[in-house]
Amino acid sequence: MSKVNVKVEGIEKTLASLKKWQLIKRQAVEDTLKKIGYKVEADTKRGCPVWTGRLRNSMSTNWAGSGMARGKTGGGAAKPDDAVGQPAGEKGLVVVVGSNVSYAHMQEFGSWGDAPKPGPGEPIPKREHEPWPRPPGGFQMLTKAYMQNENTVVSEIGKIMGKDEKV
Repeated sequence: MSKVNVKVEGIEKTLASLKKWQLIKRQAVEDTLKKIGYKVEADTKRGCPVWTGRLRNSMSTNWAGSGMARGKTGGGAAKPDDAVGQPAGEKGLVVVVGSNVSYAHMQEFGSWGDAPKPGPGEPIPKREHEPWPRPPGGFQMLTKAYMQNENTVVSEIGKIMGKDEKV
């Protein structure tokens, strides 16, 4: 039986290059997620109904491992506790956009527990203290902002990873 000896040179350098490549790609994905998170935040603020400005100013972006207990609010009527907290998950790969204002979900989805339920196709009636009537499904400012940017997330990360991806 014959033996063949193979000597591979430069394997350490190759492995180090692969690790560096992984770190570069990961950082690019993290940066992209944060950038698009801030874009979703800005688009949400543009579509947000404004009465006092608290809800709009409370919209914030935060990510796992940010070191921020809360995202940064836009000031004005918003309080620091109105911002979203730091999410759990792998550092930089989990990004959250939203608000901790107690009525944010009601504006987003239109589900006010004490409001009379409209019939099919009827708008939700305006209550005396509200400056505008609520749409039956809510304003969905965050949902719409995400949907506007969903393809961008997929294509940008696809470019980073060397793939041309579409939703």
